Amino acid sequence: MKRLFNLGIIALIIVLSSACNKCKKLDCKNDATCEKREGICNCNYLFSGELCEEEIRTNYVGIYEGIISFPNPTPSNPFNTEQTDMSVNVFIQGSDAEGLGVNFVFWGTNYELTGDLTAEDTFTFNAKKMSGDVFGDITILSTSNGNFSRDALNSTINIRLEDTPQFPISLTFAGSK
Repeated sequence: MKRLFNLGIIALIIVLSSACNKCKKLDCKNDATCEKREGICNCNYLFSGELCEEEIRTNYVGIYEGIISFPNPTPSNPFNTEQTDMSVNVFIQGSDAEGLGVNFVFWGTNYELTGDLTAEDTFTFNAKKMSGDVFGDITILSTSNGNFSRDALNSTINIRLEDTPQFPISLTFAGSK
């Protein structure tokens, strides 16, 4: 009788512990963890969806129309800044879930930068060399960082001419889809 009672207790413990694990029926994707009591997938910052099956970066792909602000010093005002309309195209770069790219045209030069999401809504684009025709044959080093907020993009773009590194240019872009 005591043995039957002990087996009953063990069976009850097994049933109760398996009932608390609601993750058995879930198939969380992309290295997500599952909250056993709630039965929900906890996604890392690169994924969303019930099973963490959707890449966050797909939310940011598209054309952003906005304003770019940049320094344009004059002899009478060395702190002069200007603004102009600009389109920035955000695209998926590579097969890793964090890879993004942007391309845009500024002062007659085509820029294409690639980089990574560093948080759910934050990115950094790597330094890249490119040539510009507007001021003659020059080499441009460019990086960028910024963030997404719903359908908006805010970014700082740093440009440095390889031949004159003492004069870097910092641009800011704010736009939306």
